[in-house]
Amino acid sequence: RYTGFLGAREPSGAMAAKDATPRVDPLLAMQADPKLAPFLRDDFDGTAYASGVLAGGPDAPKDAKKVLDRTIADLDAALALEVREHHDELLHQLGGIDEADRVLQIVKGGVTSLRQTMGRVRDEIVEPHTAVDAKTRQLENLTRTVDLLRRVVRASKLNAKLRAALRVEESDSAGDASEKPSRSNGQSNESNDKEASLRVEAERRRRASAAAAGDLAKAAKTLGDIEELRREGAGDDDFSGVDVVERDNRWLNEAARETRRRAGVALDQGIASASQAEVGAALQVFHNLGELKHAVDNRVASLAASAVDFVREALDPKALAREAGGSETNAGGGLSGMNTHGRRALMPPPGEEERWAEILWQRIESSLDAAKANCLAVWHLQRVLAKKRDPITHALFLDEVLGEDEECQDEPPEERVEDLENLPRDGYDGETFATDDRFTDARASSKRVARAPCRRFIDQFSKGAYEALARAHASAGFAKDALLAGYPRLVTSLETLHARLARDSDAKGAPSAVAGDGGDARRLAKIAEPVAQAYLGRAFQRLSEPVDALLSPSALQSLAQSVSVSTSVGSAGAGRGAADVRRFLARVREELDAVASRPKLAAAVAESGVAKALRLMARRAETAVSVGADARAFAVGQPATAAHRANAALAASLERVCASMFKLLRDPAMAERANNSLADSLRSATLSVAETARDVANVILEAAFERVSAHLAAMHDEDWAGGPPPGEHCSPYAARVAETLAWLGEAHVKPLFPPLDADELRRGNTDVEFLMASPTGEARRRFATRVFASFVRHAVLLRPMGENGRLRLAKDTAELERAVDECAFPAKFVGTVAEGKNTSAHDAVRALRSAVFLGLDDLVAEAEPLKRTASAIGHLPEACVLMLAFSAAPVSLQTPYQRAGLTPALYASWMEKHAPEEVASAADATLDAFEAKRGEKDAAAIAAAEKVRRATRLLFP
Repeated sequence: RYTGFLGAREPSGAMAAKDATPRVDPLLAMQADPKLAPFLRDDFDGTAYASGVLAGGPDAPKDAKKVLDRTIADLDAALALEVREHHDELLHQLGGIDEADRVLQIVKGGVTSLRQTMGRVRDEIVEPHTAVDAKTRQLENLTRTVDLLRRVVRASKLNAKLRAALRVEESDSAGDASEKPSRSNGQSNESNDKEASLRVEAERRRRASAAAAGDLAKAAKTLGDIEELRREGAGDDDFSGVDVVERDNRWLNEAARETRRRAGVALDQGIASASQAEVGAALQVFHNLGELKHAVDNRVASLAASAVDFVREALDPKALAREAGGSETNAGGGLSGMNTHGRRALMPPPGEEERWAEILWQRIESSLDAAKANCLAVWHLQRVLAKKRDPITHALFLDEVLGEDEECQDEPPEERVEDLENLPRDGYDGETFATDDRFTDARASSKRVARAPCRRFIDQFSKGAYEALARAHASAGFAKDALLAGYPRLVTSLETLHARLARDSDAKGAPSAVAGDGGDARRLAKIAEPVAQAYLGRAFQRLSEPVDALLSPSALQSLAQSVSVSTSVGSAGAGRGAADVRRFLARVREELDAVASRPKLAAAVAESGVAKALRLMARRAETAVSVGADARAFAVGQPATAAHRANAALAASLERVCASMFKLLRDPAMAERANNSLADSLRSATLSVAETARDVANVILEAAFERVSAHLAAMHDEDWAGGPPPGEHCSPYAARVAETLAWLGEAHVKPLFPPLDADELRRGNTDVEFLMASPTGEARRRFATRVFASFVRHAVLLRPMGENGRLRLAKDTAELERAVDECAFPAKFVGTVAEGKNTSAHDAVRALRSAVFLGLDDLVAEAEPLKRTASAIGHLPEACVLMLAFSAAPVSLQTPYQRAGLTPALYASWMEKHAPEEVASAADATLDAFEAKRGEKDAAAIAAAEKVRRATRLLFP
């Protein structure tokens, strides 16, 4: 406080003039003194300070006390001096405090007076407010009472209108009551009494029918208004305690139940008689009751359940036994078989299986006819819903049943309020009808379509019939066997059901009973799924039996023993293997013919039965093929081993299957009735078997090709620059190649492989078609293609080559062509040498015969795109033409294989494994290296390099 007081105000000018001697601030002195500085800290602890002083020694407390006394005296002096300097100001502040006390007393008096005034004002305001509040409560009670009276009056009027609408029932009761006294009084003529009763009954029925047509809709509307009136008063303002209303509640509930009952009867009668007027009038009643969707859902569910019950009854074994003419206890001469529930299943007597099966199928078809009738009844209901609108709101009934869909909702029509008394008595005359274009529009959402009555019926019926069929098939009994054997007939019946529904519900202005997108057809077809898997499994089992017999270890051994070197041409695979193949093909025909009239079922049988069995055959054959050293051993003079004969017999059996399946696919009758799915499944599976047969035949052909490749590589060891002209015999390497091919044909191809079909060769099939028709023939064609292509690659790398060398190479070409044609495959049918190139390896060999006589200039000239097609090199691959240009260049121009440090034989193998573009890149790199080479260069080599580069640009633009 002292510090603040000192710093609050500076000394006045007068005082400063009086005392010019500078003063020392005691606080600053204390801050400078380390002994007194702790007293200025906010966290000063006197006990700690005293403890520190006492710890300083016996004299420390005395010294500290002296210092503190002196400091206190200085502070007191400074405080007294400060008070003297500000004496006038302190007195002035004391006077201000007195004045504040006087003002405070005045304010207290004013506050007391204001409080008293506010009390008087409050008393004056509360009295009117209390009166207004009482009047307000009174007015509120009056308003509620008036509103309740208004609703009571309204309810009374509605009750009276409802009684008037249902007056027919009261008149019937009165008529019945009046009839009894007349009988009690007695009539002289009994016949007159009967006639009177008949007239009364007829009149009652007529009046009931008239009331059902018109008054029932009014009654339903009145009941709806009464229910709405009740909902308005829900809470404190309900009709509880109002005697006049409560007395009518029981009667109203009974009237509502009676109205619903009569409307339901009318709706059922209208659906049964297919009367749009009756159905429309009944729907109007349910619409007025606010129960249209519930009523339609109940009818759809009831009809679907009835249809499912028909199917269950048709599959009931006890009912089947009773209809077949036997009792449940002695059907089949006794009980036999156990079902999945541990109970014995009823079986037909011996010899009665076909008759029982026919009765079962007649029952199933009758149940599907009943399901069709129920579905058409639902469609009739849906058709009325799609046409009928409410005469007051113009709301379409189908919209109320399906629910609103924002994507399909049109602009709502203008509402028109009419007097209920002007409603037509006939529930169908004078009303607005319209086709629900939003329902049939392709843009309608799938959710909206799924809520359609016909769609819900088909969904519920399909699910229930599926479960009934699943239970019948799960039980071991006659029904299971009959369903499995007659599965195609079941599918036919379901497809016929869908077709008849589509035909009978094809009416103008109304959506069909089945969806046009095929969804309902798939739902109905799904009913047969419990039997489908078993039927397809049985078809596969029947087809896999001959496959197992054909490719079993004992069968393969028997096939290998039946094939020997001495067998005649084409006899491979004879005997037991041929019988198994015929049995397999016969069963394929049986399975496909059984479902020939049902394209979708035929596609399923083809995929899950035939195609699966063919793939099984391919897998079994892959594991049965011999790939050991005996199977890959090939040498001139070495006869075929047992492994060779076993592989050949296996390939021949597979080829017989492929050829028969290929003929089946090309059969015009099969092509006419088969769809794309069936043909694709069979073609894919047959192709897998054909590829397996080709790979089996390739085992020995691959070994032979390795031997031929080794002989072709020896051509680089001969002198092509000089040497003698060609004589009577060909070159040594060519003679060895011809000898190898001759032994291949003599020891393997002719005795072991099936003969080629000349018709298939001349037919002009594609590679895939020829592979399926003759897998071993395709293997031989690939072998011949590889031999010709390898010869061309080796020949274009020969360098240098003189005139005699060219003549010898031309003679070797002819000898190679003859050897391949006689021993491996007809040369003119050899396949293409490159993918996408319209030429063959045989054409390339013939083109090489004349191309080797061309110089570098001629090669470059004929490499022009326009000239290449008509020239000899047009049948040669571009990479081979490019290498031929290098061979025609001077020896001083380095070739790509020389730059790579490879021999011509190795480079020929490299060319076989790489794309032509990579060969061209290697050639460009070689020419670039030649141009970058330093030192003197041969002028002829420079000119040749330019020509070769030009040829590269022309061949590989």
